[in-house]
Order: sequence, then C-alpha cells, then structure tokens
Amino acid sequence: MKHLKRFIIFITVVVLVLVITNIVPWAPTKAKNNEKWLRRDGEAPLIIPHGGAKEMYPENTMYAFDMTSHYDAFEIDLALTDDNILISHHDLDLDLMANRPDLKVRDLKYDEIIQVITEAGFPHVRGFNGTVKKEDYSSWTDEKILENKIIPVPLEDIFRKYPDKLYILELKDTNRKTDDPVQAQIYKANSEEAVNQLVYLVQKYNMQDNVMMASFDDALVKNFNKQTNDSVGTMSGSVNSAIFAIVSYLKLDFFYVSDFDAMSLPYNQTMSGGTLATMKKFPGFIQRIISTKDGDTYWYNMQRYELQRDAQRKKIAMIYWTVNDRDDMIDLIRRGADGIITDDPDMLYELIKIYK
Repeated sequence: MKHLKRFIIFITVVVLVLVITNIVPWAPTKAKNNEKWLRRDGEAPLIIPHGGAKEMYPENTMYAFDMTSHYDAFEIDLALTDDNILISHHDLDLDLMANRPDLKVRDLKYDEIIQVITEAGFPHVRGFNGTVKKEDYSSWTDEKILENKIIPVPLEDIFRKYPDKLYILELKDTNRKTDDPVQAQIYKANSEEAVNQLVYLVQKYNMQDNVMMASFDDALVKNFNKQTNDSVGTMSGSVNSAIFAIVSYLKLDFFYVSDFDAMSLPYNQTMSGGTLATMKKFPGFIQRIISTKDGDTYWYNMQRYELQRDAQRKKIAMIYWTVNDRDDMIDLIRRGADGIITDDPDMLYELIKIYK
C-alpha cells in the first residue's frame, strides 16, 4: 500500500510539473539574434516572397528581388560556383535555367554559367508561365534580359544593393549521403566551402543582424553557428525541426533547449527526397507525429498551433512555407505566425490589410 501511495504521489507530481511547464508563457531558450523576425501581439506576419516570388517572376534573379524589394524579407537559395561565388540559384545543376541537367553549378565559374544560360536562349525566362506572372518575356531580347538581370546573381551584389533588408539564406550545397567515398568527400568539402563563403560575406557586409541562415542539413547549421560564434540567426535543420515537433507533441518542449533562432516549417506540403528518407528512419509512432500518410504520399504534420505556441514562447520565430492558398494565409495571419513564405506576396499583402 505504501508503494502504491508513493507511485500515485510521483505520478501526480509529474503531471503537475508537465501542466505547469505547458502553461507558463516562457521557456528556456538559446534563441539570440532574431528580434527583427519576432512579431509582437497584433503585428502582421512578415511577408517573404519565395525566391523572389516564383509564380510572379523568374525565380532567384535580381529582377525578381528588385520587383519584390518592398516586402519584408528576401528568401534566397544559394549555390556555390567553381570560383567560390555564392549565387542565387535553387538547384545544383542548370536544368531549370538552361535545360542542361548535365552541367553542375559547382563545376562552372559564374561567368561561364551566365554564358551557358545565354547560349541556351534563357529558356526559363522566355518560357516563364507562373500562375500569377506579371510580365510576358517571350519576346524580350537577350540584351533586355541581361540589362534587367533576370539571371542568377552573386549574393554579394544583393548585399551591396539591399544592405538593410532581412534575408533568409538557404545553402543548397549540403553534405548529401552517398555510398561513394570520393563523392562523399566532395560533398563535404563543397558544403564546408559554402558555409565559409556565407560567413565571409555576412561579416564583410555587417549583415549579422539581418540574416537568418537556413539549410535542411543540420550539420551545416551547426558549422555556421560555430564559425560565427552564435552571433547570426539560424533556422533549424530537418532533424532538429522533427525533434522539436516530437517533444512538443509529448509536452516536453519546456525542457528542450534549442540552439536555433527560427523554424521554417511546411504548411500543407508533401514530403519528398532526403526529408522523406530521413523521416522514414524514425520509429512508426514518431513518423505519425511528424507526418500524415495518404496512400503512398506523406504530408508534413507541422502546422499544429501548439507547436507554434511552444516555439514562440522560447522566442523562436515561426515561419511557414510555401503558402499560396488564401485560406491557409488567413489562418496563419489570425494565429500570429511570425512570417509567411509565399509565391504570391501581393495576395498575402491584401489579406493582411483585411484581417489585421
């Protein structure tokens, strides 16, 4: 009987501790350099065009950034060239920009990349058919396209032109898994050099308070934090995002102290590629926490409001991608998201005027 009473007291104490830690409005955190990203009560989410608003303008080009520079932040994908220049480019090959999947960004100098795109006839630009496109480029001359810089550009050029903007910068040169030891070393070296170049540019242009570094690869985030002495904001990688979602679901998030400053979470998105492969390594009950299976399709299960609340009380900015649906935008505006990455920032702007 005595042991039963002790057990009941123990369980009662545990339950009380969990209840209290899930009610208090604050929680231990290492979030540091993200005040510009956190929204206060009543403030609208940051409007963040996705790669320069991919459905409005040819993505990750200076032209797209120029056309969306009146919004709150840039979201830019970065790939590393052979001459160690970080350029605004989503992929590691030139399939999208030049119909050349056989050519890798890392194997070409920046000027060579622009030459390849030009010789290919700017297929992405002239054939651009975004759902909310603002311009028909099919008859534009090469000179006009180049003059308007509808091409990938060095991050350094963007920093120079927009020194006061907020930036989400995602490194695409990740340390990918492979069974080829030689290729593994190449991936590792490329990812380290990409981090080195980003650190160099952030420090050179004093962008420490404006940049949020992002990568699906947690190792890159860790390396970036180490090189910057945790002085620059970072977003959680895939594994850390999943871990936070799990501890939040289990009501244990109060005790989890993250080393990132923001989370960029999918909203009504399907899993694919490396993220899906990583998720499938978790036990079944964990998979059911972070995903929903529909036939052969896995959907991210990251839009729980409780997850957002748990992160925000740790001063972790909650930013969602890629939100193009009107009702989804309204939901995130009402619930107090810190930022919304979208291909249609104009629609988001109009909805914010209505619902804020």
